[in-house]
Amino acid sequence: MNARLAWLALLLAGPTAAAPAAKVAPPRPAGGSVAVTAPPEASQEPAPPVVLDTPQALERLCAAFAPPGRLPSRGDAVGRAEAAAGRRREREAAVAHRYRVRVDARRVTFAPYDDGEERLELAPRMVLVGLGGTLRLWATEDPQLPVRAAPPAARRVLDALEERTLALFVTFDLAERENEPPCAHVPGARQYTLAVEPIAWEWASRGKVLARGGEGADRPLASVAEGAKPKVEVGSPICDGDGGALKDLFAGWSADLLRCYTDALARTPRLDGTLVIELRLGSEGAKDVRISADSMQDGAVAACVREVAARPGYPRHPRGRCSVPVTFALEASR
Repeated sequence: MNARLAWLALLLAGPTAAAPAAKVAPPRPAGGSVAVTAPPEASQEPAPPVVLDTPQALERLCAAFAPPGRLPSRGDAVGRAEAAAGRRREREAAVAHRYRVRVDARRVTFAPYDDGEERLELAPRMVLVGLGGTLRLWATEDPQLPVRAAPPAARRVLDALEERTLALFVTFDLAERENEPPCAHVPGARQYTLAVEPIAWEWASRGKVLARGGEGADRPLASVAEGAKPKVEVGSPICDGDGGALKDLFAGWSADLLRCYTDALARTPRLDGTLVIELRLGSEGAKDVRISADSMQDGAVAACVREVAARPGYPRHPRGRCSVPVTFALEASR
């Protein structure tokens, strides 16, 4: 108990973000209220984070880490052992989940902007407050939550801070520390402190993402519905011989490649990435057209691009192989 109180007291001594609830609508994070149950079986798609959206959800989460002395003492030895085993299962399930929470960021303090690295980050030792002051986050990694932001993007974040519309969304894992639970709570107190490992974080204002850090930092900030424009860029082919004519051919197919992309954006509004088309060329054109690399992981896009690349009309080319990178990206409107 003394150890937990020690690091909790250390946190309370630092500067904090304001606790009142902001009126900023989050970009609809996935998940729901906390239920400390076993996570779904592993699959290709990661489970959505559990959203801590109420003080009661936070309280239920922290209950899984209550000291053994707070377990019910009534019952025989078998009953007490079963209660302890149940608590262990709850704790293991809670640690296995990933979580997401909105932090009221209207009074955060930023460190000086690094224009050389285009980095915006929190001031050192900033304690983040959420859920109306019930929750305090202690980040054990990346505590300053840095984001890569060009000067215009950084200015939009700072303008939102001045307008008191800035919000911060943090996706995190619970920090696993030897002999220390990730949740600290003084019995009878209103506040809970979570030790967390941030995975991804977003600065937002009025429902729009302004900057993003951690995992997915390179993903588009805006979707097509939010005004972003899709674009296609054909990279320089890597061929056994000269690939200049091949690049011109694919550039002429840009409209068809863009159609492949816009059709996919109707299903996945923030989709972007790069496909590498591998061709085996001969005197009769391209054979054995396939996708050798795919960061988009959208089967319909890959099939559509492959269909475009299998068309006739290739220039005369020595026998050999060529790889053509095609990048699909969303460009935010200014």
